[in-house]
Amino acid sequence: MKLRDDEILYSLDVSDIRSVAEQEGFRELGDDEIRRVGDRMGDYLNWYEAIILAIKEVK
Repeated sequence: MKLRDDEILYSLDVSDIRSVAEQEGFRELGDDEIRRVGDRMGDYLNWYEAIILAIKEVK
């Protein structure tokens, strides 16, 4: 099946953030804090480099 250009290949949801907070020993985050974490995650993730590394691994 051909992939659409707008198909999402990777995503994180609220449960992922809550799980990491719990595993790392942080207190339970409120909804506003989770939204703020979500807003900032892109500042710390180099998506371009991650895609390049994954392509190299697949090739």
